[in-house]
Amino acid sequence: MIATLTLSADRAAAFPIDWGTEELEAARSFGVDLEQPPTDLMSAGFAFHLAWLADIVMYAEVVSIRYPMVGPYLTIVELQVGSVLKGSSNSERVFVDLISGPYYVGESARFGNSWASDESSFEIGEKVLVFLTRERLHDPREPDAYAHEPGHYSLVNGVKWTVHGDCVDYGYAGSSTQSLPVEALTDDIEKMAAVQEDLPNLP
Repeated sequence: MIATLTLSADRAAAFPIDWGTEELEAARSFGVDLEQPPTDLMSAGFAFHLAWLADIVMYAEVVSIRYPMVGPYLTIVELQVGSVLKGSSNSERVFVDLISGPYYVGESARFGNSWASDESSFEIGEKVLVFLTRERLHDPREPDAYAHEPGHYSLVNGVKWTVHGDCVDYGYAGSSTQSLPVEALTDDIEKMAAVQEDLPNLP
Protein backbone atom coordinates (compact mmCIF):
# COMPACT_ATOMS: atom_id res chain seq x y z
CA MET A 1 0.00 0.00 0.00
CA ILE A 2 1.33 3.44 -0.91
CA ALA A 3 0.25 6.51 1.02
CA THR A 4 1.18 10.13 0.60
CA LEU A 5 1.32 12.47 3.57
CA THR A 6 1.71 16.18 2.93
CA LEU A 7 3.32 18.10 5.77
CA SER A 8 4.28 21.68 6.33
CA ALA A 9 7.86 22.24 7.44
CA ASP A 10 6.56 24.01 10.53
CA ARG A 11 9.11 22.18 12.65
CA ALA A 12 11.02 25.24 11.65
CA ALA A 13 14.00 27.01 13.07
CA ALA A 14 13.31 28.78 16.35
CA PHE A 15 14.53 32.35 16.30
CA PRO A 16 14.32 35.16 18.86
CA ILE A 17 11.35 37.47 18.77
CA ASP A 18 12.94 39.94 21.20
CA TRP A 19 15.69 41.21 18.95
CA GLY A 20 17.97 43.81 20.51
CA THR A 21 17.97 47.34 19.13
CA GLU A 22 21.57 47.10 17.96
CA GLU A 23 20.92 43.91 16.03
CA LEU A 24 17.73 45.25 14.48
CA GLU A 25 19.59 48.33 13.25
CA ALA A 26 22.52 46.28 11.96
CA ALA A 27 20.18 43.98 10.05
CA ARG A 28 18.30 46.92 8.55
CA SER A 29 21.59 48.26 7.17
CA PHE A 30 21.49 45.20 4.87
CA GLY A 31 17.80 45.62 4.11
CA VAL A 32 16.78 42.90 6.58
CA ASP A 33 13.78 43.66 8.80
CA LEU A 34 13.85 40.97 11.48
CA GLU A 35 10.48 42.09 12.85
CA GLN A 36 8.79 41.82 9.46
CA PRO A 37 9.97 38.90 7.26
CA PRO A 38 9.92 39.69 3.53
CA THR A 39 6.70 38.99 1.70
CA ASP A 40 8.44 38.89 -1.68
CA LEU A 41 10.12 35.50 -1.52
CA MET A 42 11.65 36.04 -4.94
CA SER A 43 13.72 39.02 -3.79
CA ALA A 44 17.39 39.24 -2.88
CA GLY A 45 16.19 40.54 0.48
CA PHE A 46 14.82 37.08 1.22
CA ALA A 47 18.31 35.61 0.75
CA PHE A 48 19.79 38.16 3.12
CA HIS A 49 17.04 37.46 5.66
CA LEU A 50 17.87 33.73 5.59
CA ALA A 51 21.58 34.46 5.84
CA TRP A 52 21.07 36.57 8.94
CA LEU A 53 19.10 33.78 10.64
CA ALA A 54 21.43 30.94 9.64
CA ASP A 55 24.19 29.47 11.80
CA ILE A 56 26.15 28.49 8.69
CA VAL A 57 25.93 29.71 5.10
CA MET A 58 27.97 27.75 2.58
CA TYR A 59 28.41 26.67 -0.99
CA ALA A 60 28.48 22.89 -1.26
CA GLU A 61 27.98 19.94 -3.58
CA VAL A 62 25.49 17.13 -3.01
CA VAL A 63 27.45 13.86 -2.81
CA SER A 64 24.84 11.42 -1.51
CA ILE A 65 21.19 11.15 -0.51
CA ARG A 66 19.83 8.41 1.72
CA TYR A 67 16.36 7.52 2.93
CA PRO A 68 16.23 6.02 6.46
CA MET A 69 12.51 5.09 5.97
CA VAL A 70 11.91 5.56 9.70
CA GLY A 71 12.42 8.35 12.22
CA PRO A 72 11.69 12.07 12.16
CA TYR A 73 13.98 12.79 9.20
CA LEU A 74 13.17 10.78 6.11
CA THR A 75 15.84 12.19 3.78
CA ILE A 76 19.48 12.78 4.72
CA VAL A 77 21.49 14.83 2.22
CA GLU A 78 25.28 14.65 2.43
CA LEU A 79 27.12 17.78 1.29
CA GLN A 80 30.77 18.27 0.40
CA VAL A 81 31.65 21.61 1.96
CA GLY A 82 32.90 24.24 -0.46
CA SER A 83 33.35 27.83 0.66
CA VAL A 84 31.81 28.92 3.97
CA LEU A 85 30.40 32.44 3.97
CA LYS A 86 29.14 32.51 7.55
CA GLY A 87 29.90 30.37 10.58
CA SER A 88 32.29 27.44 10.43
CA SER A 89 32.40 23.71 9.81
CA ASN A 90 34.84 21.33 11.47
CA SER A 91 34.30 18.74 8.77
CA GLU A 92 34.54 18.54 5.00
CA ARG A 93 31.09 16.93 4.98
CA VAL A 94 27.84 18.09 6.57
CA PHE A 95 24.35 16.63 6.46
CA VAL A 96 20.98 18.26 5.82
CA ASP A 97 18.02 16.54 7.48
CA LEU A 98 14.69 16.76 5.67
CA ILE A 99 11.27 15.72 6.93
CA SER A 100 10.17 14.86 3.38
CA GLY A 101 10.81 11.39 1.99
CA PRO A 102 9.64 7.79 1.79
CA TYR A 103 8.76 5.91 4.95
CA TYR A 104 7.78 2.43 6.06
CA VAL A 105 5.36 1.47 8.86
CA GLY A 106 6.32 -2.03 9.96
CA GLU A 107 3.19 -2.77 11.98
CA SER A 108 0.97 -2.36 8.94
CA ALA A 109 3.58 -3.22 6.29
CA ARG A 110 2.78 0.10 4.66
CA PHE A 111 5.01 2.24 2.48
CA GLY A 112 4.29 5.92 2.07
CA ASN A 113 5.75 9.24 1.16
CA SER A 114 5.88 12.31 3.38
CA TRP A 115 6.12 15.61 1.57
CA ALA A 116 6.56 19.11 2.98
CA SER A 117 5.44 21.56 0.33
CA ASP A 118 7.82 24.29 1.51
CA GLU A 119 10.93 22.13 1.74
CA SER A 120 13.53 22.02 -1.03
CA SER A 121 14.69 18.81 -2.67
CA PHE A 122 18.22 17.89 -3.74
CA GLU A 123 19.95 15.98 -6.54
CA ILE A 124 23.31 14.21 -6.43
CA GLY A 125 25.99 16.30 -8.11
CA GLU A 126 24.02 19.51 -7.59
CA LYS A 127 25.98 22.57 -6.46
CA VAL A 128 24.04 24.54 -3.89
CA LEU A 129 24.03 27.51 -1.57
CA VAL A 130 22.51 26.49 1.76
CA PHE A 131 21.46 28.34 4.90
CA LEU A 132 21.80 25.93 7.80
CA THR A 133 20.66 25.91 11.42
CA ARG A 134 20.52 23.48 14.32
CA GLU A 135 17.82 25.39 16.19
CA ARG A 136 14.43 23.71 16.54
CA LEU A 137 11.02 24.63 17.82
CA HIS A 138 10.27 22.31 20.73
CA ASP A 139 9.13 22.23 24.32
CA PRO A 140 12.35 22.30 26.40
CA ARG A 141 10.61 20.22 29.07
CA GLU A 142 10.30 17.29 26.70
CA PRO A 143 12.85 15.32 24.63
CA ASP A 144 13.20 16.83 21.18
CA ALA A 145 12.39 14.12 18.63
CA TYR A 146 13.78 16.38 15.93
CA ALA A 147 17.11 17.11 17.61
CA HIS A 148 20.00 16.83 15.16
CA GLU A 149 22.97 14.50 15.41
CA PRO A 150 26.40 16.18 15.36
CA GLY A 151 27.16 17.51 11.90
CA HIS A 152 23.49 17.51 10.90
CA TYR A 153 21.40 20.61 10.18
CA SER A 154 18.06 21.87 8.92
CA LEU A 155 17.53 24.37 6.13
CA VAL A 156 16.37 27.77 7.33
CA ASN A 157 12.79 28.05 6.03
CA GLY A 158 13.35 24.82 4.09
CA VAL A 159 15.15 26.69 1.32
CA LYS A 160 18.26 25.99 -0.75
CA TRP A 161 19.66 27.78 -3.80
CA THR A 162 21.15 26.10 -6.86
CA VAL A 163 24.44 27.29 -8.35
CA HIS A 164 24.80 27.39 -12.13
CA GLY A 165 28.18 28.75 -13.19
CA ASP A 166 28.51 32.30 -11.94
CA CYS A 167 24.83 32.64 -10.98
CA VAL A 168 22.66 31.39 -8.14
CA ASP A 169 19.08 30.42 -8.92
CA TYR A 170 17.01 31.43 -5.97
CA GLY A 171 13.42 31.49 -4.85
CA TYR A 172 11.19 29.59 -2.48
CA ALA A 173 11.03 25.82 -2.71
CA GLY A 174 8.74 24.80 -5.53
CA SER A 175 8.52 28.29 -6.97
CA SER A 176 9.88 29.67 -10.20
CA THR A 177 13.40 30.98 -9.82
CA GLN A 178 15.40 34.05 -10.59
CA SER A 179 19.17 34.46 -10.65
CA LEU A 180 21.73 36.46 -8.72
CA PRO A 181 25.44 36.80 -9.51
CA VAL A 182 27.47 34.53 -7.22
CA GLU A 183 30.17 37.14 -6.68
CA ALA A 184 27.82 39.90 -5.53
CA LEU A 185 25.75 37.61 -3.31
CA THR A 186 28.87 36.10 -1.74
CA ASP A 187 30.34 39.51 -1.01
CA ASP A 188 27.14 40.79 0.61
CA ILE A 189 26.67 37.71 2.81
CA GLU A 190 30.31 37.79 3.97
CA LYS A 191 29.97 41.47 4.89
CA MET A 192 26.75 40.69 6.75
CA ALA A 193 28.38 37.82 8.64
CA ALA A 194 31.27 40.05 9.73
CA VAL A 195 28.89 42.68 11.07
CA GLN A 196 26.77 40.06 12.84
CA GLU A 197 29.82 38.45 14.44
CA ASP A 198 30.79 41.76 16.03
CA LEU A 199 27.40 42.28 17.66
CA PRO A 200 27.43 41.79 21.45
CA ASN A 201 25.16 39.49 23.40
CA LEU A 202 23.71 37.56 20.50
CA PRO A 203 21.32 34.80 21.64
